Amino acid sequence: CGYYLSNRGYDVNVFEAAPEPGGWLRYGIPEYRLPKEILRKEIELMCSNGMVIQTGKKLGVDFSLSQLSSEYDAVYLAIGAQKAVPMKVKGNDLPGCYLGVDYLRDYALGKEIKTGRKVAVVGGGNTAVDCARTVRRLGADVTIVYRRTKKEMPAEEYEVDAAEKEGIRLLLLTNPVEYKGDDR
Repeated sequence: CGYYLSNRGYDVNVFEAAPEPGGWLRYGIPEYRLPKEILRKEIELMCSNGMVIQTGKKLGVDFSLSQLSSEYDAVYLAIGAQKAVPMKVKGNDLPGCYLGVDYLRDYALGKEIKTGRKVAVVGGGNTAVDCARTVRRLGADVTIVYRRTKKEMPAEEYEVDAAEKEGIRLLLLTNPVEYKGDDR
């Protein structure tokens, strides 16, 4: 929105809560799929008409919607939909159980994430495959557990094929009913 408005001559300020701009492209798409240098150049290009991005600025903390409405002629909210929804499976709150979008974001932010040598990723979408391929790159033995067939996986077919070529196994027609931890 800011890019197109700045192209039309409007003065645009973008307030980004995260430390760097890019939203889900930066914090949810792994480096191997979208190199951050390419993203940086794209954002730089988007700002070439004068759009200004201020990072570390969070709605409800650093400013209110009322403040924005009084200071600007128009306000466009694009707050994203990055809140993960946990599976209703007993044990999903055990240490070492992560929600996919949270895992990818924390990994991109450089936060310490403790995973074991053997990792199960539950789900068949792009986020699940991205998590599996990311943790595989960290040296883990990874299995994707999905409740339907490979053909029914919502992830891009080429992503699933690439995951298998990287040594990630698929356990299909399977769904967890409970997660169990150990003392390790």
